Amino acid sequence: MAQTKEEKKIYQKEYYQNNKERLNIQSKEYRQANREKASAHAKEYRRGHKEKINARMKEYHRNKRATDPKYRLNINISAAIRQSLKGNKGGRHWETLVRYTLTQFEKHMERLGAKIENHGRGPGKWEIDHIIPRSVFNFTRPRDEDFKRCWALSNLRPLWGYENQAKQAKLEKHFQPSLIFN
Repeated sequence: MAQTKEEKKIYQKEYYQNNKERLNIQSKEYRQANREKASAHAKEYRRGHKEKINARMKEYHRNKRATDPKYRLNINISAAIRQSLKGNKGGRHWETLVRYTLTQFEKHMERLGAKIENHGRGPGKWEIDHIIPRSVFNFTRPRDEDFKRCWALSNLRPLWGYENQAKQAKLEKHFQPSLIFN
């Protein structure tokens, strides 16, 4: 029974779909029993298929960002913190730097009237606004007191995109009390 390359591909795909659970278990058992060999093979595959893997991951993240509001919000906060620290994040997850979780952040924004599904850019979308703008704070590391103040929940609020763009880095009111000299 001679098969063309295309017929063989179709057969293998159908066979995998029909036996998915069993094949996945066998594959997992093999990888566990032959860790070094499997690791070397995976490393070699990644080295030889960088562009293909990068393209697949880029597409995955693009789709995930477009369809999962929590994921998009998480990525946006992480990027904003990374940008404000200019690379001094040290590989740590943003939640460890600000001392609150994504869930706590979501609840804070929802308490202020925002739905996570509406977060983003464009009409009918809200953005994260810093009540006291980031540009006012002076920090270079997460342990700096100004970093903590800048990213505190009490300094964050939802603002419609067009309002946030109009506000830019302006203060709505003075936040530093005047000093009184006698």
